[in-house]
Amino acid sequence: MIGIFDSGIGGLSYTKELNKILPQYDFIYLGDQLRVPYGGRSQEAIIKFTEECVNKLWGLGAKIIITACNTASAEALRFLQNKYLDKKILGILIPGVEKALETKGNIGIIATKATVEIKSYVKEIQKKDSTRKVFQKAAPLLVPLIEENYGKKPECRKILKTYLRSLKNAKVKNLILGCTHYSHIFSVFKKNMGPQVKIIDPGKEAAFKLIDYLKRHPEIEKQLSKNSKKLFYTTDCPDYFKKQGQLFYGKSIEVKKIIL
Repeated sequence: MIGIFDSGIGGLSYTKELNKILPQYDFIYLGDQLRVPYGGRSQEAIIKFTEECVNKLWGLGAKIIITACNTASAEALRFLQNKYLDKKILGILIPGVEKALETKGNIGIIATKATVEIKSYVKEIQKKDSTRKVFQKAAPLLVPLIEENYGKKPECRKILKTYLRSLKNAKVKNLILGCTHYSHIFSVFKKNMGPQVKIIDPGKEAAFKLIDYLKRHPEIEKQLSKNSKKLFYTTDCPDYFKKQGQLFYGKSIEVKKIIL
């Protein structure tokens, strides 16, 4: 099975993309609703929470795990990859960065306050291209609006227009959506930024990168079951998780509560 981990429900948007391109593969999704959000916590706490969740996924039969949480990918992924050398853990941050660097010009990042403050995308971009100009904008109001299904309503569009103003003034040519929630309103971002700006969804890019990864690692691909089985777990509030599943995953899901 493919394991997918997120601190909450946003990673369901990545899972939706994964299901489109690899529908035959079995996967397990674990959302840590009990401790969401991870942003604002110490790196020590984020590593601890992430490690507990990926260990649970391995225990449930996952052979490869994707951390669909931007904060966990930034703060815990490398530590866990180095600690568990015999396990396979991937993130969604790098695929988004690589896609942005394919096009010349300034790069914009819109994300949660926590992701902006730790400069996770900025650091990865500058590692690969120190000459590239990067501009960030925190958008703390977007996640609650999207979760309440206000993402495409006038109230959210007005707020988003305000958030994007500085990035448009910076003449960014690529805009990375640095939160898995944001892909739900991809069309709203596109309309605001105009056709001259490429909007990059790291979750979608990570889904396609997984195909390449499995081709390069047939020994792992052979371990993955292919019965189109999808399992969803949460550490808290399964009813709420199920409701949001319809919004982010695009179809009704069955959710079970799990204790780490």
